[in-house]
Amino acid sequence: MAKEQWKGIGSMKIIQQEIQEDRDLIRQKVVEHNRKNLPELQDRPYGNISFIARDDEDGVIGGITCTYYWQQLHIDFLWVDPAQRGSGIASRLVGKAERYARELECRLMTVDTFSFQAPDFYRKQGVPGIRQNRRPSGRPQPALF
Repeated sequence: MAKEQWKGIGSMKIIQQEIQEDRDLIRQKVVEHNRKNLPELQDRPYGNISFIARDDEDGVIGGITCTYYWQQLHIDFLWVDPAQRGSGIASRLVGKAERYARELECRLMTVDTFSFQAPDFYRKQGVPGIRQNRRPSGRPQPALF
């Protein structure tokens, strides 16, 4: 790959890659920058949390993963095994995440979803807003936040 000359930098190259260590470094640097520029939130917790539902054989039948920062909790992923959908597992998982957010004194809980995922479920959970989001095919579809 050819190196390019950049004003004030010398030479550099931009490569396409997928290395978790580099992803983590970029995330860490953004978090450091944000925390430095929001001193009033320095003492607030930030990190990740997951709640996992397991069956009697200890198999995973559902789970929710979340990121929390700046007094907000964002649901990254929520999944329930198709054979278990409708059994209340997702509601219980969201409830666990909400209780955890309250323990952290979060003021906001957010989620993004496509219309083919579970917008009606999130409405039943009390998620207040709907926004138009582009579906991977390019057609506008509502997303909740």
